[in-house]
Amino acid sequence: MESHKLKDQIADHIAGYHVQAILVYSFNFDPQFFENYVMPIFIDQAEFTDVAIYNKILWRRYLKEERIPDITVYCDFYAKDSSQAPALGYEVNCIQVPAQVGKICNFHSKNLFLLLSKKGEPAIFKNQKVIVLTGSGNITPSGWCDNFEVFAIDEIIPDKSRPNPKTKNQLRTMISSMNRYSLKQDLSEAERKIDHFLKYVDTPFPGDNKDLRRIFYYSSNNSFSNFLQNNIHSEDIKKIEIISPYFSPNTNLLQILQKQYHNADIHILVPRLRSDEVSISESSFREMHQMNVSWCNWFDYDKAKAVRNQHAKIYRFHGQQKVYTVVGSVNFTVPAWEALEIGHTGIIDPKKNIGNVESAIMYIENPANTNTLLRPLKESELNNLKFQPVQDIEANDGNAGDRNAPNITFLLNWKEGVLLYEIKDKCRGRKIVFEDILDQKELINAKQKHLLNRIDLQFLSTNSMIRIKVSQNGGCQSYAYYPIQLHIENKPLDLRMSALQILDFWNFLGDRDKQLIMSDQFSQLVTDNSGIINEAKSTYTSVLNHIATYFNALIKLEEYLFNQVKDRKLFIQEINYYLLSENIDTVMYCLSALERQVKEGEFKTLYWMFMQIAAHNLYGQAEEHPLLKQDCYEEMRANIKREKKAIIKKSKALAAEIPGLEEEQKLRWFEGQIKDKK
Repeated sequence: MESHKLKDQIADHIAGYHVQAILVYSFNFDPQFFENYVMPIFIDQAEFTDVAIYNKILWRRYLKEERIPDITVYCDFYAKDSSQAPALGYEVNCIQVPAQVGKICNFHSKNLFLLLSKKGEPAIFKNQKVIVLTGSGNITPSGWCDNFEVFAIDEIIPDKSRPNPKTKNQLRTMISSMNRYSLKQDLSEAERKIDHFLKYVDTPFPGDNKDLRRIFYYSSNNSFSNFLQNNIHSEDIKKIEIISPYFSPNTNLLQILQKQYHNADIHILVPRLRSDEVSISESSFREMHQMNVSWCNWFDYDKAKAVRNQHAKIYRFHGQQKVYTVVGSVNFTVPAWEALEIGHTGIIDPKKNIGNVESAIMYIENPANTNTLLRPLKESELNNLKFQPVQDIEANDGNAGDRNAPNITFLLNWKEGVLLYEIKDKCRGRKIVFEDILDQKELINAKQKHLLNRIDLQFLSTNSMIRIKVSQNGGCQSYAYYPIQLHIENKPLDLRMSALQILDFWNFLGDRDKQLIMSDQFSQLVTDNSGIINEAKSTYTSVLNHIATYFNALIKLEEYLFNQVKDRKLFIQEINYYLLSENIDTVMYCLSALERQVKEGEFKTLYWMFMQIAAHNLYGQAEEHPLLKQDCYEEMRANIKREKKAIIKKSKALAAEIPGLEEEQKLRWFEGQIKDKK
């Protein structure tokens, strides 16, 4: 069992391939870490930095260039990061695992599925493979960088020339089961692509032989103890090694092992914190020791001296003929070992269930290819241990009373500026209100659609978390939700730039490298040493002495969009990006920046003229372009027409405030002059 940097191992497996789809299962989930540390691994020739705002700008560019794979994430509702919602538009399903009254059950699987296609080859099953990571680490800095974790990385290749129309292998069944737990009707695009590839796989690991077999485990209607019993010849086992950070406060699991493998010595790693204290109660520790458990340290000295929180979950069963190693998410706790109780509809039964959603992989190997993981502690070492039991919802302990969040789906449509929600369970006796937005409106038991005002949109652009308050029986509880985000390209960027700074980008249209350098320079300018946006650091140069810059930049943008030779796909991408999306160098963002400066009492005439040119020379020309008059681009043309109409409406309202433009005749003359310049 070797030590590696997980990020580097994944990069090695991806080399020579494009990432087509990503499916993530994680207990804890940190969106900022995922977007700034994990996701960049999956982008070919990525240009990310350590500055978060620069990465946000870059993600918008990659969205335009269609370089972002399809991504779906599943995590536990109560373990997700509740301080910051995802900034990008990938799908996140936060699962509340149903459980008996008074029990805590978690969505606890930790897997990463990557669908890869060979570079330079058609994206068909013959040129594809799936990488599956199964382990103990969550999508958090602790899970990928700080803790001692374990991951198994396996490659799956197609072993059939035709798809299986009906029968499903283990992984396909797992993907469809996880999807049902989220109460969704259909697979996401990422799930669909991975599921389609797996139709060409009869068994998940077709390369296995007599010296290596692999068996996948997930807890749907199958307990972990049954999985072990069905796959391990118990009479052959002489030693069992257990590595887990969490333990139930009873000896039930220990008794199961001693009954099932009565000839085996049981060695368990002492679960240590970074501070070297033991994260199990002293009473449980002593009780298990009295039941002939040998408490151990790592056999490998380098692992033993590492200063990290121990979070790995490993079980190794040593036999004379075979060694069985299980790696995954399964702690040495009763809920982790229990089967999920699944009803006839395929949904977890809330009246019967006491088990977690778990997954693991078992390796069956020749003893000659494996080694001992643990070394028993001496009595003197045992006596010097210090105990600091840790309470954590991953251990399925703590207060179960606050795990009663309403089942609500929120959908945030950035293009329309609306928030939709659907409450999927009855909320009798509970009053639910928005905490931060929509003037604390009450949510009712129905589907609802709310138009968001400018203040709410700006608030959500900084952090798209939807927070609600639930009042019942005199008490009040807050819950946080990740909304589904549509049309993320229209989401306002959570930083301020002057219009002049934006126009600088248009002076280098077509020069992608120069624009990236400018993005980096601006990001460094407005970000302080801690990585937080500091608007005070952004310098707003007066634009009154630079009027020509505006019009030169608009001429360059018009030339770039309409007069340079492009293929159809690139033309559509560029029009959609520059005229219909929000990014650091788009027309919509520039108009917003100018509008903000006008509200501060500056540049009304300049803003009016800019709107006229944008409406007639950019949006008007796009609206009348022959390509966009084709039926397949009807929606895009309608969006362009809508934006043009909105700009003209604003410009007419502003004209009434500008001396010399208040008369209708003069206004029409100015508009005519601008149109004639097209």
